[in-house]
Amino acid sequence: NITQPKGPGQNWTVKSFAAAYKKNQVNVNFENGENMFKASLCASCHSMNGNGGNAGPELTKIGTRFSISDLAEAIVDPSATISDRYRNTQYFLKGDRVVTGRLINETEKEMEISINAFSPDLTTKFRKKDLEKQEESAHSPMPPALINRLNEQELSDLVAFLVSGGDKNNKIYKK
Repeated sequence: NITQPKGPGQNWTVKSFAAAYKKNQVNVNFENGENMFKASLCASCHSMNGNGGNAGPELTKIGTRFSISDLAEAIVDPSATISDRYRNTQYFLKGDRVVTGRLINETEKEMEISINAFSPDLTTKFRKKDLEKQEESAHSPMPPALINRLNEQELSDLVAFLVSGGDKNNKIYKK
């Protein structure tokens, strides 16, 4: 029962993101924000009040810890700052093969890597003897541009949903 964004979207920047929210914050809608959380695939990796995925950070308290500009940067440019807890590793293997993801299981002879944040159960294995080197990835597992289908009001509703901690009784919705 997810309604897709009406758009038209745009290539959001940190500045345009913050400006859109400032302009529309007085008319935000909880239900639409919750829907945009799902339609923009946020809920695939993040949870809000225990509902959603667990590949990324839990977001219920994000509005008490970050400013709108901080949220904008994290959403528009997720690779700008990556928590060590959620950073992928690049595994360089013999034969010019590179596997990027998170280590989920290691034995004496093999490593198993989760390779898709949207489907954490999607894994690949390789023999340790094929590993030439490994290093932290400079790219966030969160893809950029997930909000680019949203129009100003849809984006503002999503931001309000995040800031409110998914609480429809939050003061942000009091008119």
